[in-house]
Formats: sequence, structure tokens, C-alpha cells
Amino acid sequence: MNYIQQAFKVQNEFWRYLLGSLIIFIAALIGQLPLTLVVFVKVISEGGNLMNINEQTMYNILDANLFLFLMLISFVFALFGLFIAVKYLHKQKFVSIVTARPKVDWKRVFFAFFLWGILSSSMVIIDYYMSPAHYELNFQWERFAVLALIAITLIPIQTIVEALVFRGYLM
Repeated sequence: MNYIQQAFKVQNEFWRYLLGSLIIFIAALIGQLPLTLVVFVKVISEGGNLMNINEQTMYNILDANLFLFLMLISFVFALFGLFIAVKYLHKQKFVSIVTARPKVDWKRVFFAFFLWGILSSSMVIIDYYMSPAHYELNFQWERFAVLALIAITLIPIQTIVEALVFRGYLM
């Protein structure tokens, strides 16, 4: 059975996708509450006006690493919402929205990861040597370590959620 054919073996009525999309959306909104609460508390504690908050002020109010962490948390909640929709609403295995195989082929995943990593790194290195004036060394070990931890754990979740929702679930 191929990837497309397996979609017809599960409960796939249109209303299930509407409800599943709503579940994922609500989960993502719940995941945005920590960011919203931290920004509101920070603005109120500094005597600011809540009516003047927009995306740019939210970014400027918080430390960049904290903002990134709180922003990416919503994808963890969205992943949980997607899991609930797939498993309980559509009554199918979660892996079925990734592959038609019984399990994920991790060798293919890591091959693609390293291939794109090598290509991306090569392009940055080439760009650096072509125009070094566009780059500035500003290394701070503590901030980098926190950023690396956030990036290694949460950015893959963010990309997985986007790929699964828009390519695996809604397609």
C-alpha cells in the first residue's frame, strides 16, 4: 500500500478534518499563552501600556532566547493536538501521516538532514568568503549555549509540525 492509498483505509470524513484542524489550532493557541502572559507581566511590571503591544514590541520586551523559546512552545502543543486528532478522531497510527511503511526510515531522515546541512553550511561559507564584511563575530558562550539548546530541541519540533499538518494531515 502506498502513502496515498492508506488515507482511504481510515476514518477520513471531511468533518473529521475540520474538527481535527480546530483541535490543532486550539492546542497551538493554548501553547501561545505562556508568551502572552510573560509579555503582559513584563509590560505591566515596567508600567507600560498593554494597548501598545505588537509583534515588534513583544520581541524587544523579552530577551531574544526567551522570546524564541516561548514562541516555539506553541508548536509542542500543536504536535500534541495533531496526535490527538490523528489517533482518536481519525483512528489511525500517528506514523501513518509520515510514511506508508510500518515505521519511520531514520536512515533516510538523517541522510536528508545531513545533505541539507552540508549544502546550507557550504552556502554560508561561500558567502562569507565572497563578502566577509557582511559578517560580524559576536560570540557569547552563555547565550549561544541557551540558543543551541532551544534550536536543537524546539526547531525540529516546529518544522515537523508544519510538515505534518500541511503535508501529512491536511493533504
